[in-house]
Amino acid sequence: MCSETDLNYNVILSNTDNFESGIRSCISDELRFERKFFVKDLSLEAVDLIVKICPFGFYEIHQPRYVNSIYFDTHNLTFMNDNISGISNRKKLRIRWYGDAEGLIKESVLEIKLKDGLAGYKKRFLLPQFNIDEELTDNRLSKILYSSINNRRLNIELQSVIPVLICRYCRRYYQSSDNQFRITIDKNINYQLILGQKILGSSISENITDIVVELKYPPELDKLAAVISNNFPFRMTKNSKYISGLERFTYLNF
Repeated sequence: MCSETDLNYNVILSNTDNFESGIRSCISDELRFERKFFVKDLSLEAVDLIVKICPFGFYEIHQPRYVNSIYFDTHNLTFMNDNISGISNRKKLRIRWYGDAEGLIKESVLEIKLKDGLAGYKKRFLLPQFNIDEELTDNRLSKILYSSINNRRLNIELQSVIPVLICRYCRRYYQSSDNQFRITIDKNINYQLILGQKILGSSISENITDIVVELKYPPELDKLAAVISNNFPFRMTKNSKYISGLERFTYLNF
């Protein structure tokens, strides 16, 4: 079962390069590689078994939990277009929190995910608590971001983006016995396309039965990661959940 209240972010404090700290703080991951796989026609139990019997002795490290994200993009969908065009250096911007999808969100972060091929890392700005309900609008959500981020360059960028998609799923976490590799399994994926100013009131949603598996590791272990992924009978994909969600709503047909 997925826990609705587990709030362990598993993040690493580090330098923020050219980004200044936000009013609360900025958190940054170390550089890592990711391999993503879409799984069809297999049960969660079967996928769990495949992960546990593959090399490097993977085991589940804590209780499953629900992950929620609000994805942002420009009016011209620049982030989406960069992804589907195969541009190596690209970014993704989202608000992420764990647990309940609606109500008072006590702990959330603004995540900027920077990618270069398989490599990527995240910068996280901690946000104040806010309510997600039928009255939440894109303007109110933007004000929450502006008031929380003390970073001129980032605030300019935030003024040019709008909320586009909500994604929610249940995630299970695994780690190799040598602590070098992590695998996540995502199920019960739900997408909501934001159609108007209200974040929830004007959304349409679709539930997805597919499972997504992600393998995450340091760049220097890429060859060993190939050994692990070669044991998976899954289709590898470069698409993120953001792109997959938009595809579900035929958003790319233009």
